[in-house]
Amino acid sequence: MKIGLLSDTHGWIHPRLFDHFSQCDEIWHAGDIGSIEIADALAAFKPLKAVYGNIDNSIVRTAYKQHLKFMADEIKVWITHIGGTPGHYDQGVRNQIYEDPPDIFICGHSHIAKIMYDKKAALLYVNPGAAGYHGFHKFMTAIRFEIDGKKYNAVVYAVDPKIDLNTRTLVIRALYPNKKEELKPGRYTSVTLLLSQVDDAIAIPTEALIPEMEGEMVYVYRGGKAESVKVETGLRTESLIQIVNGLKFGDTLITTGILQLRHNLPVVLDTLITTR
Repeated sequence: MKIGLLSDTHGWIHPRLFDHFSQCDEIWHAGDIGSIEIADALAAFKPLKAVYGNIDNSIVRTAYKQHLKFMADEIKVWITHIGGTPGHYDQGVRNQIYEDPPDIFICGHSHIAKIMYDKKAALLYVNPGAAGYHGFHKFMTAIRFEIDGKKYNAVVYAVDPKIDLNTRTLVIRALYPNKKEELKPGRYTSVTLLLSQVDDAIAIPTEALIPEMEGEMVYVYRGGKAESVKVETGLRTESLIQIVNGLKFGDTLITTGILQLRHNLPVVLDTLITTR
């Protein structure tokens, strides 16, 4: 999908922009359109996605929203007019940026073209600058880019042992053949890292595992008593731990009140949850 992106037209479009966007599939406008006639002209040229800006009148605001969130070839996009910049996001979007970041965040308003990857928010920030002639900018700017939606399977060969304390990110290197030169230098991608996958694994909540000097243990319910069982662990996530040895399917695991338990202590189950 080829996108033509512009902002801050303020009621005027340079005729050459139509040539510039002739090969695009859609036009995206990040606000301060200036008039409904400008929006209509763009919509008649190509399918248009747009938001209103602070100078837009009630007619434009009736036709377009302040925020536009959508998926483009499996890429989550958020367009708004006033968004700030990475590290200095506008208070109207700041919390959502960090709580539920899009893959691409697009805004205008500043009349300053800027494209950068925000490591802290894990998103691509895009401001196309101003395509109109009203404002303090010296150059009219607009952007063309492509979202291909393709998936490329690469193999990880190196992992940096240090985590960046500022961004809480980890550097990982992977190899992709790229024989057809589909991936170009400077392109941005979203990465999904597939870790080890184990079928039919026994996984327990992390809070049920008790560390000991000689290993780890859990409590299971057997014959009306809490029985301590030594276990061997495997893969871990934030909330679950794989049990490699020590438990079997069908065991009743005790997950609460375990600090008050001891081996062979009689217990009464309050709630029994069956999982598979």
